[in-house]
Amino acid sequence: MEGNDFITKKITFNKAGKWIININVDSNGIYTITTKEKRTSKNMLLPILTFSTNKSETSNVFELFPKLEEYDASINAVGIDFGTSECCAFVIRKHGPDGVVLDPITKLRTLSTYTTIDCKRLCGQIVFDRIEYNVQQTAFNIKRLLGKNVEEIVMDPLWSFNIINYYNQIALFGGSVGKNTYYSSSVEICSTVLCDIKSKIDEYQGCLLEDVVITIPSCYDERQKDATVDAAEIAEWKHVNLLSEPIAAAFAYSYEKEFPKNSMILLFDCGGGTTDICIGKVHNEKLQILCENGDFFIGGNDFDKILIDYFYEILKEKYNFDALNSTKKYRLMRKCREIKHFLSAHETDKLDVDDFIFDHDDVIPITRRIFEDLSDTLIVKAKNLIAETLAKTKVNYSDIQIVYQVGGGCRVPMIKRMLLEIFPNAIHECSVNPEWMVAKGAALYSYFLKTKNKIGK
Repeated sequence: MEGNDFITKKITFNKAGKWIININVDSNGIYTITTKEKRTSKNMLLPILTFSTNKSETSNVFELFPKLEEYDASINAVGIDFGTSECCAFVIRKHGPDGVVLDPITKLRTLSTYTTIDCKRLCGQIVFDRIEYNVQQTAFNIKRLLGKNVEEIVMDPLWSFNIINYYNQIALFGGSVGKNTYYSSSVEICSTVLCDIKSKIDEYQGCLLEDVVITIPSCYDERQKDATVDAAEIAEWKHVNLLSEPIAAAFAYSYEKEFPKNSMILLFDCGGGTTDICIGKVHNEKLQILCENGDFFIGGNDFDKILIDYFYEILKEKYNFDALNSTKKYRLMRKCREIKHFLSAHETDKLDVDDFIFDHDDVIPITRRIFEDLSDTLIVKAKNLIAETLAKTKVNYSDIQIVYQVGGGCRVPMIKRMLLEIFPNAIHECSVNPEWMVAKGAALYSYFLKTKNKIGK
């Protein structure tokens, strides 16, 4: 619209219900409006087999499809691990799962970060690296806001964005253009990230894709599932299926190495924002899911905060520098993530004070042992989560025969040691790239859906 001239368009819906309205305006002011009836997440859940061991107990069972010598590359099977801090996508090519380059810097991974610069939306590593220069317009960890009300949100002092209640929805300040202020919902931001991922996959496959399997934490409720579906559909994925992250990882592990027959397995998935646990029983080439459980506050981000708090206190007490009340807190956040990764392979590292206080040559050392001592509360929470999951299934620790490690958090030595101590008699399996397993399994299951008329047939 210009001045007092308003352009109006009437939209007619043929029945009552919930609808998604997409409005696209190009640089010339030409707009298109499309509508689509909103489906609930219950219609997006992947089909599963069910059987009853007795009248009062029904379990979910997934067929374990065999590894093929050759796959049909013309079938566009896509799996996306839509993570709290990072995303990963795989497709199926002739020789099996193949990772898609999503970011020129991080390659097969892209950070779930989002910003707007001059009304242009950007995602990925470059956004995270430059967050301190565009603070108010940058958002990260948005997945933790999906499907929630404002009063349910646990505020994070590291967040660069403001959250408001906008017509009973969570909205984030997006910026200003002239006298106009604009906001973005958590669904809208997540859809931008998914749209960016879709464009990379479309380019890699050489066609516009419509079908996708997107993984979600095992502890997601219906509202969070619905919000994920909404974000995917706004990103122009027409057919969306949801799959639990640890179950997706199970498919990837069964692809790499056949599960032993009649075995009891536990999948421990420690991602950037959530830790998920899945206990299953392998029988007759099928995986029976006995229990899934998860915690939204045991993940890589939470281990980052341990280091952030440690260095923050030293910077404040010894150097009189309050990092958390400065835009340099995002630099501290980046440095702590790098230190966490370095300590997974080395015993010591350091933080350069000069990165925060100009012309100051001091360093603040830290050892892996100090990091592990500081992280004890998170390790205890993880142990309690395992105990709680086992108790729900009435499975003993000694019954677990194989532990499969999933997610980047399983690169951390203290996580590996904890699992070995809890399950000393079990076989422990960890892929060379544990952070790829969820997306790889989602792509395999997408292929399975497209080539099977009926699961279990």
